[in-house]
This record gives sequence, structure tokens and C-alpha cells, in this order.
Amino acid sequence: MKIYSALNYGSSSLKIAIFAVNKSNYELINKKNITSFDNIENAIEENINLFIDNKVDVFVHRVVHGLDYKNPFLINDETIKTLEYLAKINPLHNELALKGIRKLRSIFNEKIHYAVFDTYFHNSIPSYARVYGISLDFFRSGVKRYGFHGISYSYIVRKMKEILNKEKVNLIVLHLGAGCSICAIKENKSIETSMGFSPLEGLIMQKRSGDMDIGVVLHLIQNGFKPFDFYSKCGFTAMANVKNFIELEEKYKAGNDDAVLTMNAFVHRIVKYIGSYYVLLENLDGIVFTGGIGENSWLLRNLVCEKLKKIGIELNEEKNKNNELLISTSKSKINVFVIKTEEEEEMVRITAQQ
Repeated sequence: MKIYSALNYGSSSLKIAIFAVNKSNYELINKKNITSFDNIENAIEENINLFIDNKVDVFVHRVVHGLDYKNPFLINDETIKTLEYLAKINPLHNELALKGIRKLRSIFNEKIHYAVFDTYFHNSIPSYARVYGISLDFFRSGVKRYGFHGISYSYIVRKMKEILNKEKVNLIVLHLGAGCSICAIKENKSIETSMGFSPLEGLIMQKRSGDMDIGVVLHLIQNGFKPFDFYSKCGFTAMANVKNFIELEEKYKAGNDDAVLTMNAFVHRIVKYIGSYYVLLENLDGIVFTGGIGENSWLLRNLVCEKLKKIGIELNEEKNKNNELLISTSKSKINVFVIKTEEEEEMVRITAQQ
């Protein structure tokens, strides 16, 4: 038996989960969510006994952007240079993870450390769906669509295979949280996803705009927008002047004009992506909502599915409000599911099963 610790670095949060792994058995023995901190190194230092007391053998670190590198990625004195390079590509997420990795390696250097990348799940997307409309020299040098939330999508595929008792599943999965994305999955593999070279593309998010005309980007830069502003000063928090989605919901229910417009735009973008992915898949096994918003907002799910009646979706209102597993009716042509994602467990499984 080995003890694994999964460290799931968010942009301003850290989830720590510790598992005892014995063959195919994964037992969660400790978990802690640190919702905010000023300094990742201090946050780790304050919780160092969590790793010591549980006698962790292997550390598994979530790293958002991994280009085309495979999972799991062994971290040592040589390969950490790769992680330093990746931090320059995605400074918001990867830089934070890099600081955490450095801190833990300085304390537990004799232990084994792995990185698990969000991008790897999407390596199955065909080249024609990954290329941008620029010189192919850029594509060949790595400027292409990578996609993110791959660890979450990997978990959802595994769970849906169990739920449906099928070896291969075709799904449209919506990971909706502070970061939002959607993925078309054919026979367990990603064939299209909404995020691109960075986690800025696609759906409207909490602090990121999603799809935006490059002309608007240039205009904003000319008027003082900084690169990091695209990660922190856009999205529904900027549109409706709210702190988070919960506040957006409250203002929407109260009829606030900006909140209504923002929610409608958020839903419209989601539905547009679902429609485009629907035509890519045959024999769709289901649409899955996951992530903090997807798992908990019956209102958002209702608004989205209301606009999907044309493709035969029908919700059971009571099951939807109770956040049950299957929220569609027996008459619905497409089943709709709500599944709580477990990224930390999936990180450990990916590593332990190598």
C-alpha cells in the first residue's frame, strides 16, 4: 500500500486529498480545501503536518497547461525546467502550481513527485480542430488549441462508463465553475472542446470573457488593458458587477437588468456550443453537468435545458432542484446527468495506474 497526496491548485485555492492506494482500491483518508490564501508557500507550510502525519509516499500535482506532454509527468531536477517553461505559457495557473511544487520538493525531496496535466485528455482532438487560421508554422511549433479541465473530463468518462455499464460512451460534458468549458467526447475520447491555447477561449466565465473578437482584444489593449486583465477583469463578474455566480443568480431572480442580460448571454453561449457539438456525435449517451455551478445551480441547468427542447430534452423539475444524478424525464430523447467531479481522486488514479 502507498499513500498518495493530490494537490489541486486553483487560481486562488488549494485542494489537498490524501489516498491510501492498494491495487485497485482508493481510500480517501484525509482532505482539506483551502479556499483562499495570500501565499501558496505559506499555505503549504501551515498544513505541512497533513503530509507528515499521513506519511505521504507520492505527491501528485495538478498542472493546468502541459502542452502535449503525457500524464503522469515525473518531476525531478531536470524535468522541472519544463514546468518553468510551461509557467510562462499559462502564468495564472501554472506559476502557482510551480511555486507549490518547489515548496514541497524542498521539504520532501526524497519523495516521488508527479505532475498531471489538464491538457493531456484532449490530445485525441484531431489536428483540423486544433489548428488556428494562421501560418501552419505556428501550429507545428505548438500554437494550437489544447483544451483544459481534462482531469475532470477523464473522471466523468470513467463514472459514466460505470453508470451506463458501457465500455465506450459518447457525451457532451459541461464543466462549469470559476472556469467554464464544454467537451464533446466520442468513444471515451475528446474530439472537441471550447478552451484553446489558453483557458481564455470558449464560454463566458467568472472572470474571463470566453470567445471574443481579436479586434476587441486589440482595442482593449490600446485603451489600457493589461494581459492579466483578460484573466481577472472580464466575465460575468465584470458584466453584472457581482462577486460570483451565486450573487449573479440572486440579482437575476430579482430582475436586475445587467444580471438578466449577463445570465442570458452565459446560457446562450453554452447552448450554442452544445448545438455545435451535438452534430459531431452519433448515439449521444447523455449531457453531463459538473463543476461548482454545473453541480449546484438547478436554475442554470433549467435555463440551458429549456433551450434544448428542440433536440428532445425534457427535465424533471423536482429531480433537477434536488441535484439528483439523472434529472431528465423518461420521455427525454437525451438523458441529462449531474455528477460531482472528483479531480483529486482522478489525479491519483492516473498516476497509480501508470
